[in-house]
Amino acid sequence: MALAEQRGASNNMIRLLLQGSHTPKKGTKERAIWEKTDPIRLLRKCMTNKMRSTHWRSAHKSKKEFMESFKANALVKGDPVKGPAVMVLGVCLAREADVDATIKSILDAAQGIVLESGDDKDIHALFVTKSKATRDGMSPHVVMAVESIETGGDACHAMIHEALLVVRKSA
Repeated sequence: MALAEQRGASNNMIRLLLQGSHTPKKGTKERAIWEKTDPIRLLRKCMTNKMRSTHWRSAHKSKKEFMESFKANALVKGDPVKGPAVMVLGVCLAREADVDATIKSILDAAQGIVLESGDDKDIHALFVTKSKATRDGMSPHVVMAVESIETGGDACHAMIHEALLVVRKSA
């Protein structure tokens, strides 16, 4: 489904969900497909190559694959917001991740989707939560809510409050 078809009515807020799955067993056909298509797996690969790569081409290829997967798999509700904006970003990965590399990769992939200007310089406040995905609990995912500061008002505070409640429940 195209991003434009997934968007609902404008409410000065946009929400985004990028859902992944847990790692299939080694040596299976599902594992080979998962490694090439799962957006959260591609996010982790992008972060790893960005941080440890000895050659820019491998880091660029990983980032490009993640950004394409992000655009293809992100479930979006709402229209891009006009800056300045506040963003609440929730990241749930199977393993502990370096937060700054995660944020950079996600913001680069999402800026053309969630912001009218297409540039993350319009994010004036960023609240990040992280939790751990477990096989018997939450699946790996990224969730994002972006609200215009100028037209949003109290909804910005409600988004942060909601994110804090999620963090408290997962802690």
